[in-house]
Amino acid sequence: MNTKRYLPVLLALLLFNPACREDALERENPNAPTEGTYYKTEGDFIRASNAIYATIQKLELFGSYLQYNYDLRGDEYQPTFKTDQDADLQQLQRFTLNPANSYVTGYWRYLYEGVYRSNILLDKIRDARFNEVRRGRIEGEAKFLRAFCYYHLTSLFGDVPLFTDAAAQKGYPAGRTPKAQVQAQMIADWTDAKTLLPTPAEWGPGELGRATRGAAGAFLGKLYLTLGRYADARDELAAVVNTGTYSLVPDYRSNFSEGSENNAESVFEIQYRNLNRGDVWGGGQSQDGADVNESNMVSFLYGVPQGQGWNLQPSEVLVGAFEPGDPRKRATVFFAGGDSLRNLDDKLIAYDSPGYGSRKYLDNTARLPGYGGPFSGINIRVMRYAEVLLLYAEALNETDGPAAALPYLNQVRERVDMPPYPTPGFPAASKDDVFRILMHERMVELGGEQKRWLDLVRWDDNGKIDLNAYIRNAPQESLRRPNFNKQVHKLLPIPQSELDINPNLRPQNDGY
Repeated sequence: MNTKRYLPVLLALLLFNPACREDALERENPNAPTEGTYYKTEGDFIRASNAIYATIQKLELFGSYLQYNYDLRGDEYQPTFKTDQDADLQQLQRFTLNPANSYVTGYWRYLYEGVYRSNILLDKIRDARFNEVRRGRIEGEAKFLRAFCYYHLTSLFGDVPLFTDAAAQKGYPAGRTPKAQVQAQMIADWTDAKTLLPTPAEWGPGELGRATRGAAGAFLGKLYLTLGRYADARDELAAVVNTGTYSLVPDYRSNFSEGSENNAESVFEIQYRNLNRGDVWGGGQSQDGADVNESNMVSFLYGVPQGQGWNLQPSEVLVGAFEPGDPRKRATVFFAGGDSLRNLDDKLIAYDSPGYGSRKYLDNTARLPGYGGPFSGINIRVMRYAEVLLLYAEALNETDGPAAALPYLNQVRERVDMPPYPTPGFPAASKDDVFRILMHERMVELGGEQKRWLDLVRWDDNGKIDLNAYIRNAPQESLRRPNFNKQVHKLLPIPQSELDINPNLRPQNDGY
């Protein structure tokens, strides 16, 4: 099975969004499958599992818009002039959000759609009668993806309703559950998923892109690190590292191309395929008519301004972080006066836009006017083994000290032929020294992969930095936002449309 195609049209009605308006739900097709008639065969459950993956593919999530939230609020990217054409994006970047923001509404709606699709599968699979091992794998996928959706919901909104069965979620209206309780459910889900899910090799080449045992362990370790549970994080991440399942690929840039997807460094990536068919704004939709974004717009929205790049450019902060000779700089950023783009006619076009261009996830065939459409088939790498090593080093620095952490930091450096730590610019005599190295290495290794904002929030939560000072006094003027208040702006507002439907979600998050 090719997991680039996640959702057949027959599930479009069956796996609806429980937060939709009632009138939309009342228009039923009598010939369509229902929850009561559909979940019978192993194939039914596989398609239901695919439908969960299809939700996180959506443009409102990893197809492009969730990236906006994580990049505009941090310091790695700056808005271009075109951001002024979108007031809702201005609100994200300037920390002037109101609860009616369309991006915020989309995050909530589709993450909860992912939760619902996970819950209905888990409800139905209890009575399923097919191969026990395969049934366990499907259950593990649903638990992995439910926790994945809740990870982003709690990161974005704090306290949120916790649903672990579809009937309760359909019933609405529920109040908000303390964030710590939701995180406890995430821990339980990812712990179960580790037991139920296979390794990539056990899945086999026909199932690339599905959640795995290692992915569950990696996200669980990252959650423990977020919670400041460093020993638990160390142990979970050590288990991933010590399996030998993953390795760093020799060519750093290949992690962001369509030709080397699901490689040895990939722990979890969201699958896309290029559907540009000359239908510029419809090219990301499945040809079977289902509401599925099989392509993403990340390349379009982060691309070079002279082509179809829209709203984000690398900041001086990101560009200035790279040490001399670090090849990751050119793999992350386009520079005028030396870099070129290759178009569909295989012609090199000089990059001559003001400022910098984003190179990661760049689909050259979608960049220049007249060449292809805005959609890309490049998979979004949500967790790479390089990040696992950096997370492990961070946990080890807290539990075992600098000497234990440095070898894993230096593995990441060695892949790109950078000198090992300590260096003249980065001593490593203390935990604080190594934490400074970790902050630096995460930026230059993972820049442009939407990690920075949640890193900053996590480090502030754990007393490592002062986020107010970080955002208010950013070294680049366009990133300096004196109105920032971490007591308010770490979280987004609860969408106004959801508060109108369900008053039990009140009170609104502080400051909104």
